[in-house]
Amino acid sequence: METVLVNGEISMNCPDGFQIMSEEELTALYTNYGPARWGAWNKESRVILAVEWERRMSLLLRFTDSKRIAENNEKLMRRAYRDYGYVPGGFFSRKVGGPDATGYRFTYRLGDVSQSAESVLLKLERRIYRFSCVGRTEDEAENRKLFGEILDSVEID
Repeated sequence: METVLVNGEISMNCPDGFQIMSEEELTALYTNYGPARWGAWNKESRVILAVEWERRMSLLLRFTDSKRIAENNEKLMRRAYRDYGYVPGGFFSRKVGGPDATGYRFTYRLGDVSQSAESVLLKLERRIYRFSCVGRTEDEAENRKLFGEILDSVEID
């Protein structure tokens, strides 16, 4: 297992069998996101791990918790995936690198393939991090365990 540094402040494990994605690969998969992202995938098991981040200067962010941020992000995903049979899977709370974070799960379809996604949002001062894991629904339990282990490995520098 390799340890990676994301955005100069988040270190986490990248499991064996995963390769770090190039900017071109990330752009092809995430056409609606900006350049502040990191990703890895396991082509054999068809699992994608991603971390996106953004810096916000808003005073309002100081008074917003990860739960509210996750709720707003879930609304965006629901709209983005509405044509793909979006089905919400609920919210949950967990620690990521020490601080509290909030996540949510959902499923959707790409053609005949059912996909499961899990996103966890973490607020650090004026930055918001979104950790996500996407894979086939048939492998959801295994992918959820893997994602949990990765989130457990997060250290904030």
